Amino acid sequence: MKQSVPTVLLAAMLALSVYSPQASAAVKGASVAGAMLPDRYLTCILGRSTNIDPGKPQTTADIISEGRHKFVLRLPPIPVHRGELPDPTDAPDPVDARTRVLLDADGLTTGVVLTFNRVVDLWPTRVEMLSAVVGSSWSRMIIIDPIDPAAGRAHLFMTRVRDAASMDLQHIYQGECTIADRLSTTAAR
Repeated sequence: MKQSVPTVLLAAMLALSVYSPQASAAVKGASVAGAMLPDRYLTCILGRSTNIDPGKPQTTADIISEGRHKFVLRLPPIPVHRGELPDPTDAPDPVDARTRVLLDADGLTTGVVLTFNRVVDLWPTRVEMLSAVVGSSWSRMIIIDPIDPAAGRAHLFMTRVRDAASMDLQHIYQGECTIADRLSTTAAR
């Protein structure tokens, strides 16, 4: 799952505007009545990216990460999204309270409300999530992309953002996740 860093950074900035051309194309094909996305648990090992330079081309292989942080996230079953993507100026759709960080043993999301106030779940194309940071003008942004359900793997990118043009380059975490339909006892530790 190799992806260029500018693609990751651009994707991160676009997430706040809740628009992705690839995701938009995927949504147009999602039209099966009553279709539901499955319950998904992502167990990730994230590292803090230490050398991201938005001014130069980098691949994920070029990024130096420090640390290994276990991070578990739940995406509950929800109806498949149909139609146009939501406008970022619209009030967000209600988010299922079961959509949450289940494990963050190293405190990567310290000070963050662990429930999300905006989620665009276009599984298996892409998932974009925003959560408010308590007592701050920062928000926590998570992007899950690419996703390979057949291999049971996904890439998770997480940072703090103020708006679509400003992200905190000192707090970028990314890594690989395994996907399961239930929480294993080892993932919960």
